[in-house]
Amino acid sequence: MSLTALAGGLTAAGLAVMLTGEWWQRTWVRVLGKTTAASGFVWGGWIAWQDRPSVLSSWILAGLICSMVGDVLLGIRGRRPFLAGIAAFLVAHGCFLVGLMSLDRSWAMTAVAALAAAGVGLFVDRRLAAHIPSGMLLAVRLYEA
Repeated sequence: MSLTALAGGLTAAGLAVMLTGEWWQRTWVRVLGKTTAASGFVWGGWIAWQDRPSVLSSWILAGLICSMVGDVLLGIRGRRPFLAGIAAFLVAHGCFLVGLMSLDRSWAMTAVAALAAAGVGLFVDRRLAAHIPSGMLLAVRLYEA
């Protein structure tokens, strides 16, 4: 079995544990599952980076690590872990953006993709805004971006 398949299996096993924690309403089981699943996708990113080290793969790996931190923090109940998790995902998205900007791509296609993403974000914002406490709305909107 390949290391990539093992990383995928670790992610799938973590997801199963996380869902079990949700079902049982046990925070520690949910956080354990999220951490395990995130470890799987970071491991997969590490494998890809080792296979093809580049500016892009370095930034993607950094983004995956930040996403793992965000996943763990979002798995913990409370305002502070939630806001810290949102911040970790914001940094992760910045890493992904910097990595993708290292590619030689058409700026016209980039603009089209950005407009499409903005449209989806606006739709999600309209659906969620009414259900988010006003003190957390800015953080959630930054996360959506």
